[in-house]
Amino acid sequence: MNFLNTDWAVVIATFFSPIIAVLITLWSQRREATQRLRMDVFATMMRLRRQPLDREFVGSLNMVPVCFYKNKKVMAEYSLLTSAFESPFWNSPDVDARSRQVEQMRQRLAYLLSEMAAALHIRVDQLQIHSGGYAPIGWTDESNANAEARQAIVDALSGRKPPIVLVQNIPLPPDADNNDNAGTSDRQG
Repeated sequence: MNFLNTDWAVVIATFFSPIIAVLITLWSQRREATQRLRMDVFATMMRLRRQPLDREFVGSLNMVPVCFYKNKKVMAEYSLLTSAFESPFWNSPDVDARSRQVEQMRQRLAYLLSEMAAALHIRVDQLQIHSGGYAPIGWTDESNANAEARQAIVDALSGRKPPIVLVQNIPLPPDADNNDNAGTSDRQG
């Protein structure tokens, strides 16, 4: 009887072992893919944290609920950050109110990135997240100039403000009159 139990145990182990191995492999691959995606989202947001209007940053920010949906701390910080982005103070004519909104957004982003780092078991100082990162001031200047130009075009097309036209007299070179007359006289003769 003992021999029969051992035979069945071998048959069951032989049959189920490959299935269990495949299931463990699939689980491991799925876990690694999820971890890789979470790391990509985090890395992109860290890389572009000084450029929150960048398309890649916005795309990664929108992936946070997909990648970190099980992490309550990350999701709480995500919710606070998106609330900061949706604040009516962004449209305020008060420069101080907008400056405070920018600072609040940067703090909320630092908290979110800090929680994401913790979820990924990465040690990053929260102060480094908030005050670190580099983006040339020229990018901001270019972005502001483009925004002003777009607004001027919208204002002109909507009739709110007339387009600004500068008329300048450009002096001709001193010998420009002589060249025009010389060419004319050659053609006549």
